[in-house]
Amino acid sequence: MVLVRYRGNNMRGARSGLSESTVDDELDLRALLGMLWRQRLMLILPALVLAGVALTLALVLPKEYTAKMVLSSVEDDTGGFGAGGGGGGGLGSMVSRYKGLASLAGISMPEDQKKEESIALLKSTLITEEFIREHNLLPVIYYNRWNAVTRQWRQGYRVPTLWEGSQYFDREIREVTEDAKTGLIELDVTWSDPDTAANWANGLVQLTNKYAQQKAVNIATRHIAFLNQKAEKTPYVEEREGIFEIMEDQLTDQMVAEGTDEYALKVIDPAFGPEKPDYPRPVLWTLLAFLAGLVIGCFVVLIRHNLGVQEGERRTDAEPARV
Repeated sequence: MVLVRYRGNNMRGARSGLSESTVDDELDLRALLGMLWRQRLMLILPALVLAGVALTLALVLPKEYTAKMVLSSVEDDTGGFGAGGGGGGGLGSMVSRYKGLASLAGISMPEDQKKEESIALLKSTLITEEFIREHNLLPVIYYNRWNAVTRQWRQGYRVPTLWEGSQYFDREIREVTEDAKTGLIELDVTWSDPDTAANWANGLVQLTNKYAQQKAVNIATRHIAFLNQKAEKTPYVEEREGIFEIMEDQLTDQMVAEGTDEYALKVIDPAFGPEKPDYPRPVLWTLLAFLAGLVIGCFVVLIRHNLGVQEGERRTDAEPARV
């Protein structure tokens, strides 16, 4: 019985200790909230200052607009990217017949390869340099080095090259991403003028399709010329018939390429000039700055309170020594 009472007393003591600890925590929290409320000016002042600075920066900094464009890779049954890109129409039709079995086996299909090639072509230095050259964009991109009055590069500045412009375009202006779930391609072009950004995005896709189309036509033309020479030289009828079958596939590829404007990339949603800038964002910046100011104000109040407590304790300890 004594042991039971002893344990019961220990349990009651532990419970009372926990309740006292909970009460102390509540009192500490109330005291902290009360202290912060009394020093509310110290909390609000840094928040208002930082929010004002952020809002001023957001209104002063130059605006940047992002034009978005949704694309998909064009799937054709002629066998790969461009005519002859995947080995001719015969191979393309054969592969398409076994497409389901190949996907089960984990084999990459020509459609996947063509999508990768289309994305690589859209992001390529070749297309970028040609686009910059065609539209004379170096003075636009490097406007701080260009004198619009004399239409010459400013003295003291290095004249940018096409390669330098293409690297800047790829790093700061253009962004190409692929959605892993849907397989769609998104092209983002960012510039200070919304209509210019949209025109650049649409123009890049048009140039990419034009280049891929012309490349396919040229390849098919070379193949047809080569097969004609072989057909003229061979004395065997069966071999000549086989060459004509291959030539028929190449003629099909050539006609498809010539009659298709969206040869590599199909436009799902063209780019339009956005009405709202993508950068800076005044509302978001102001809100984040205000919250950061509140956090800084809390730290300042707590530090001042701790310093005051320590100073009071030192004065209390020093009073008996003086007596």
